Amino acid sequence: MTINNTKKEYLEKLIADLVKNGEDKEELSMWVDLYDLLSPEEREALVHNLEKELGDLQKLN
Repeated sequence: MTINNTKKEYLEKLIADLVKNGEDKEELSMWVDLYDLLSPEEREALVHNLEKELGDLQKLN
């Protein structure tokens, strides 16, 4: 398994956790589709933003 696949799997897990916390699955799934088109910096920013969003949602619950 490549590092890129590992990161993409982490993104998929992160999105699944966001969906469990009430976020829109269809909207978030688009990021998995676009992931391979993003630059490494954009990928990092995406994951960071989704992690922050998940943290914020978990604080509310």
